[in-house]
Amino acid sequence: MEAPADPTSNMGEHLVRCYGNLYAAARVDALDSLDNLPALKDADELKSKILFSVVVVSRPAVTHLLASSGFCFSIFPG
Repeated sequence: MEAPADPTSNMGEHLVRCYGNLYAAARVDALDSLDNLPALKDADELKSKILFSVVVVSRPAVTHLLASSGFCFSIFPG
């Protein structure tokens, strides 16, 4: 997915969409990898919570990275 031609227009929306696509594409592989851990083999709800937590925890890192790169907008409200 290409970035918008004008870097200030809808960049946050574009990044959210890209992040969502990445999560959707990698989710199945990540769940399969978590299945390789014997303690999580039959813990589907826990595995989903782990993946969601990674998304939530990565928000501050992405926000900091964008801020240090000169992008001055919030990807996620709040």
